[in-house]
Amino acid sequence: MSSVDEPTGGGPALHVALHDGFEGWGVEVRVNGRDVYGKDEVWTDPRIGLADSIDVDTADRPATVEVRVPDLGITGSVTVVGRAMRYVGVSIEGGMLRFRQSAVPFGYA
Repeated sequence: MSSVDEPTGGGPALHVALHDGFEGWGVEVRVNGRDVYGKDEVWTDPRIGLADSIDVDTADRPATVEVRVPDLGITGSVTVVGRAMRYVGVSIEGGMLRFRQSAVPFGYA
Protein backbone atom coordinates (compact mmCIF):
# COMPACT_ATOMS: atom_id res chain seq x y z
CA MET A 1 0.00 0.00 0.00
CA SER A 2 1.25 3.53 -0.63
CA SER A 3 0.25 6.99 0.44
CA VAL A 4 -3.51 7.38 0.15
CA ASP A 5 -3.90 11.11 0.77
CA GLU A 6 -2.32 14.16 -0.79
CA PRO A 7 -2.83 17.78 0.23
CA THR A 8 -5.49 19.44 -1.89
CA GLY A 9 -5.53 22.95 -0.49
CA GLY A 10 -8.68 22.35 1.58
CA GLY A 11 -7.11 23.35 4.88
CA PRO A 12 -3.85 23.78 6.71
CA ALA A 13 -1.58 20.82 6.14
CA LEU A 14 -0.67 18.62 9.07
CA HIS A 15 2.83 17.21 8.53
CA VAL A 16 3.39 13.73 9.96
CA ALA A 17 7.01 12.53 9.89
CA LEU A 18 8.19 9.02 10.71
CA HIS A 19 11.54 9.52 12.41
CA ASP A 20 13.85 7.08 14.18
CA GLY A 21 13.42 3.37 14.84
CA PHE A 22 11.60 2.15 11.72
CA GLU A 23 13.37 -1.02 10.55
CA GLY A 24 11.40 -2.40 7.61
CA TRP A 25 8.00 -2.82 9.24
CA GLY A 26 4.62 -1.98 7.82
CA VAL A 27 3.16 1.32 9.01
CA GLU A 28 -0.37 2.72 8.87
CA VAL A 29 -1.40 6.29 9.71
CA ARG A 30 -4.89 7.63 10.27
CA VAL A 31 -5.96 11.21 10.92
CA ASN A 32 -9.37 11.73 12.50
CA GLY A 33 -10.26 8.14 11.63
CA ARG A 34 -9.33 8.49 7.95
CA ASP A 35 -6.60 6.32 6.40
CA VAL A 36 -3.91 8.68 5.08
CA TYR A 37 -0.81 6.48 4.78
CA GLY A 38 0.16 2.86 4.53
CA LYS A 39 3.35 1.12 3.45
CA ASP A 40 4.49 -2.46 3.83
CA GLU A 41 8.15 -1.60 4.60
CA VAL A 42 9.34 1.61 6.21
CA TRP A 43 13.03 2.17 6.92
CA THR A 44 14.65 5.05 8.80
CA ASP A 45 17.57 6.61 6.94
CA PRO A 46 20.15 6.74 9.76
CA ARG A 47 21.99 9.61 8.07
CA ILE A 48 19.08 12.00 8.59
CA GLY A 49 16.77 10.29 11.11
CA LEU A 50 13.81 10.24 8.74
CA ALA A 51 11.91 7.27 7.35
CA ASP A 52 9.03 8.95 5.50
CA SER A 53 6.51 11.76 5.82
CA ILE A 54 3.10 12.84 4.64
CA ASP A 55 1.18 16.10 4.53
CA VAL A 56 -2.52 15.83 5.25
CA ASP A 57 -5.04 18.60 4.63
CA THR A 58 -7.17 19.05 7.69
CA ALA A 59 -9.02 22.11 8.85
CA ASP A 60 -10.24 20.08 11.83
CA ARG A 61 -8.72 20.75 15.22
CA PRO A 62 -8.31 18.91 17.36
CA ALA A 63 -6.84 16.37 14.96
CA THR A 64 -6.08 12.87 16.20
CA VAL A 65 -3.10 11.17 14.57
CA GLU A 66 -3.02 7.39 15.03
CA VAL A 67 -0.02 5.30 13.98
CA ARG A 68 -0.01 1.51 13.80
CA VAL A 69 2.94 -0.83 13.31
CA PRO A 70 1.13 -4.17 12.94
CA ASP A 71 4.37 -6.18 12.62
CA LEU A 72 5.27 -5.11 16.17
CA GLY A 73 1.73 -5.06 17.52
CA ILE A 74 2.00 -1.43 18.59
CA THR A 75 -0.41 1.45 18.15
CA GLY A 76 -0.24 4.98 19.45
CA SER A 77 -2.00 8.26 18.98
CA VAL A 78 -1.68 11.93 19.75
CA THR A 79 -4.21 14.73 19.59
CA VAL A 80 -3.06 17.96 17.97
CA VAL A 81 -5.08 20.80 19.47
CA GLY A 82 -3.74 24.14 18.31
CA ARG A 83 -3.78 25.19 14.66
CA ALA A 84 -0.15 26.35 15.01
CA MET A 85 0.98 22.83 15.93
CA ARG A 86 1.29 21.56 12.35
CA TYR A 87 4.18 19.11 12.71
CA VAL A 88 4.03 15.68 14.34
CA GLY A 89 7.12 13.47 14.59
CA VAL A 90 6.81 9.77 15.39
CA SER A 91 9.63 7.47 16.52
CA ILE A 92 9.85 3.91 17.81
CA GLU A 93 11.77 3.82 21.09
CA GLY A 94 11.93 0.88 23.44
CA GLY A 95 9.16 -0.94 21.57
CA MET A 96 6.78 2.02 21.93
CA LEU A 97 5.67 4.83 19.66
CA ARG A 98 6.81 8.28 20.80
CA PHE A 99 5.15 11.43 19.46
CA ARG A 100 6.57 14.94 19.28
CA GLN A 101 4.58 18.02 18.26
CA SER A 102 6.08 21.22 16.92
CA ALA A 103 4.96 24.55 15.53
CA VAL A 104 8.03 24.66 13.26
CA PRO A 105 9.33 22.13 10.70
CA PHE A 106 11.72 19.45 11.89
CA GLY A 107 15.33 19.77 10.79
CA TYR A 108 17.15 16.85 9.20
CA ALA A 109 20.91 16.52 8.95
